[in-house]
Amino acid sequence: MNFDTPSPCGSCPYRKDAPLGLWHPSEFDNLALTERDTFGSVFACHATAKKPEHSVCAGWLLSQREAGVPSLALRMRLMRDDAAVAALKAVTDGGHELYESVQDMIDANETLGRCPWCGRYLKDGVCPAGDK
Repeated sequence: MNFDTPSPCGSCPYRKDAPLGLWHPSEFDNLALTERDTFGSVFACHATAKKPEHSVCAGWLLSQREAGVPSLALRMRLMRDDAAVAALKAVTDGGHELYESVQDMIDANETLGRCPWCGRYLKDGVCPAGDK
């Protein structure tokens, strides 16, 4: 995974101005669990998912920097990768307001409500999967 994303993309869930409900609630649940894990993880940017090599999520990287780099996985990467150190120093919010925590991000998405049948976030009160 590279560190080529200098700021959060337009649909980054860490951005307050990004559309809500783009991720399935289980993705947020997984993110919250990983954030509480001692070892942690290094999160990829969803916008680079179809590229040959994923890039680290700039929103996640900013949240790590603000929190003092609690992810041991990221700390280990920083110890051996000069590009990771440079990216951590250089990453910016691009002038966009970010959620202060993963829980704040989850809470904002939860305001959409969930489909009682499939569990996805509702779009204008309707299941995006068209289940009901």
